[in-house]
Order: sequence, then structure tokens, then C-alpha cells
Amino acid sequence: MQAFRFNQRDLVANREGHITKTHGRKILERELWDRDSHIMRTILPFIIILILPALVCILSGFTVIEFAMSDSPIPEGAIQVMLGSLVIILICVVGIYFITRSLFRDVNQGEVVTIQGLAIVDNNPKSPSLTVNNVNLRLNRKALITLKHMEPYVFHCLPKSKVVVSVEAMQR
Repeated sequence: MQAFRFNQRDLVANREGHITKTHGRKILERELWDRDSHIMRTILPFIIILILPALVCILSGFTVIEFAMSDSPIPEGAIQVMLGSLVIILICVVGIYFITRSLFRDVNQGEVVTIQGLAIVDNNPKSPSLTVNNVNLRLNRKALITLKHMEPYVFHCLPKSKVVVSVEAMQR
């Protein structure tokens, strides 16, 4: 329970097919701010790429403003650099939006689906994964290492993003 950040009340709600509001906040916090989560590992390159164009855009913007206020001609290419940086920033923001939108939609809808079966756990350090009944589920590494390979579990997950919100061990 601790690795997945849910309590008994959350588990009861998951069994009934929904998440509690506090559990929804915990899921967003876990998935967006935990560096071991699948979503954070996916959007981190976008965030890193976003920093350099943002700095270039700010600096070139100051240059354009400074030259415009001094009645001097604006250096050739300054506006193009600023516009190019804005395009890169826009691409990164749109990428982050598309990566995170299914998670936000799932949490806002509050529905949970249940998948039962044997957990096929791959603890590969570069790309750990969990597959149950040929469905790839998403969860952070800390939670993944608590699961045993080829053991039966009941997984409660968000329907579109396939993020695991709680787990129960099944009896064989």
C-alpha cells in the first residue's frame, strides 16, 4: 500500500470502480512529481529542452527591446532567433500537454477499471514494465519492485492512461 500511496478507504473505493478525491490528488502528485514515474520520465526531456529556448527567447527579447528603445537598428536575426525559440517552447508545451492529458482526464472522471491476472514484471533498469493479460500497465519503479513476477494480482487502474492506483494479491 505504501509504495502505491493508497489506504484502505481508497482500496474500497477502487473495488467499487472509482477513486476518492484525496486518492486522485495522491495519484497526480505521484505521477507528475515522482522522478520514478513513467509520465515524469517521459516529460522530463521536454522540460529540459524547454529551458534553453526560454532563456534564448528572454535574452533576444531584451536585445530587441533595448535596440528599439535606443532608435538603433535591431541586429539582424534577433527577431528570427526569438521566434524560433518561441516555436520550440510551443512544441514542448504541446508535447507535455498530450503526454499528461489522459492522466488528468482519468483522474477527473474518477473511474477505475480492474484487471486480474498474472503479473509479468520486467525490472529492467532502463525501461521497467508490468504486463497483465497482454495489457501494459504504468507504475513507478518503487511500486514495481514490490510485485513478484508471475504471481496473481488484482490491479485497479485508470482506464485510458493505464496508471495503477492500487493492487491486491490474489490467492492461487
